[in-house]
Amino acid sequence: YGITRHDAALLSEDAELAGFLEAAVTIAGAGRAQAVANVMNNDLAAHLNAEGVTVTESRLVPAMVAELVALVEDGTISSKQAKEVFSEMAATGDAPGAIVELKGMRQVSDAGAIEAVADAVLAANPDEVDAYRGGKTGLIGFFVGQVMREMGGQGNPQVVNEVLARKLGG
Repeated sequence: YGITRHDAALLSEDAELAGFLEAAVTIAGAGRAQAVANVMNNDLAAHLNAEGVTVTESRLVPAMVAELVALVEDGTISSKQAKEVFSEMAATGDAPGAIVELKGMRQVSDAGAIEAVADAVLAANPDEVDAYRGGKTGLIGFFVGQVMREMGGQGNPQVVNEVLARKLGG
């Protein structure tokens, strides 16, 4: 599947996990195999250990992990939001997409919407803009944080960074 040897070794130690991985990758697509393995070796393993259950005893099914990976990879949610969605789906058995909709977690990736917020943030912080343009490029994190705060954490961080870099570049 193109996953790291380390991940393959961890997941193949347990026949249930190996079967779960195979099913999740079949649903997600081979191109997402490493992302599926990462979720399984991190979030899923931690959940199973904390609950003291096997994967078949949990509320999770391969389609849920595949859908969660797809939501991150298509930019619907961030990897940070995926952790929250995973916890919720592990606790409730609800599908990731339903959790995202119910909690209003869909990321904003529309550059136009992000630009409007970025313009307001830059206008409200002229001293920081001058300092950034004067060479203090580390302030990009400050601007990203301000935009994300204004957007309630729903801005796509990659798009926010791109918009700010373009606006601050000249």
